[in-house]
Amino acid sequence: MSERPGGGSRPRSRLRGVLFDSGDVLMRPTSPNDAPATEAWRRWFGGPRFVATIHTHLPGLRLDDADQAFDAGMRYLDDRHRQPLRTVAEERERFTVFYGIVLEALGVQDPPPELLQELVDGGDDEVGMEPFPEVVGVLRHLRDRGLRLGVLTENWPSVEAAYQRLGLRSLFHAFVISAQEARLKDDPELFAIAAARMGLPAEAMLFIDDWPPHVQTALAAGFQGAVLDRNAEAPAIPGLTYLADLHDVERLVMAATLPPSPT
Repeated sequence: MSERPGGGSRPRSRLRGVLFDSGDVLMRPTSPNDAPATEAWRRWFGGPRFVATIHTHLPGLRLDDADQAFDAGMRYLDDRHRQPLRTVAEERERFTVFYGIVLEALGVQDPPPELLQELVDGGDDEVGMEPFPEVVGVLRHLRDRGLRLGVLTENWPSVEAAYQRLGLRSLFHAFVISAQEARLKDDPELFAIAAARMGLPAEAMLFIDDWPPHVQTALAAGFQGAVLDRNAEAPAIPGLTYLADLHDVERLVMAATLPPSPT
C-alpha cells in the first residue's frame, strides 16, 4: 500500500461491500502507446481516433486549441447532466451535440453529419476501454470472500453495455450511472442511491475513486473511502487514504473484513 502525505486513515468498521469508480480505477482507455496519457480529451473522448477522423474529413484543420475546445464541450455535458439520460440512443444524440460544440470551437461551422457520426462512434465506451491488468483477479477475490461489489460512475448509459461486452457486468451487484440518475458525484444523494442499490448501509461500504473530492463526498455521506491514484498525481488532502492499484484495495479490504458467514 502506497502512503502519501495526508493518507494513512483506515476503515473504521467491518466492510461488507466495495463501490468503485470506473474510469482510471477499473478501466483505462484503449489507445496506441504514443497517445499522450496526460491529455484527457485524447484518452477518453475519441483519442487518436478523433485526430484521425478529423484529418480524414478536414486534413488542414489545426488542433492546437483542442484542449479548450473539449473544455467547451464538457461544459455542455455538465450543464445537461442533471437532465436524465436513460438510453444509449439518447446518449448518442447528446454526444452529437457535444462534438458539434468541439468542432465549432475549433472553427468548423456546419460539420458534415457523417463526420459527427464517426466521432460519436469513435468515442463510444463500448469500444474504447479495457480493465487494468489486475482488476479482474482482484474483483473475483473480493466477490469470492462474500463482499458485494458495485460501480458508481460519472458516466453515460453505454458504459454498462461496455462492461457486459467485456464479460465483467456479472461481477457487480449494482451499477449506478450518474447520467441516468441526473446527478453528478458532488451530490450526496447519488451515494444514497448507490447504497440503496447495494442493499448495504453506507458505513459498511468502501468507496474507491481517483478524484479526491469525490471520496470526500462519499465520506460525508457516511461511506468509508480511499483515493486510487495510479500515477501518484492526485492532490494530497489530509485525512484521506491513497492507494496505488487494486492490489492495495484488496489489502485494505482484507484488513477490514471477517471471513464470510456460512450461507
